[in-house]
Amino acid sequence: MIFHMAIPSTDTVKVTVHVPRALLEGTTMGTTDLIREALKHYRHRQACEALMAMKGKVKLAISAKTLKDLRD
Repeated sequence: MIFHMAIPSTDTVKVTVHVPRALLEGTTMGTTDLIREALKHYRHRQACEALMAMKGKVKLAISAKTLKDLRD
């Protein structure tokens, strides 16, 4: 699966990341796209964990099936 994300150049920051070479081997994405996707998934996981910590205290206007479909 390859993701292409259009990110405005005015909204980016250059960073240096030290990553074990073994983690980059065998990937089909470029390093920048790979790190963007990893950060996106990390933020998503944090948001999900925060919602789960609420233990059903939030009423959603969307069905559980629709949420599952969006996740996939």
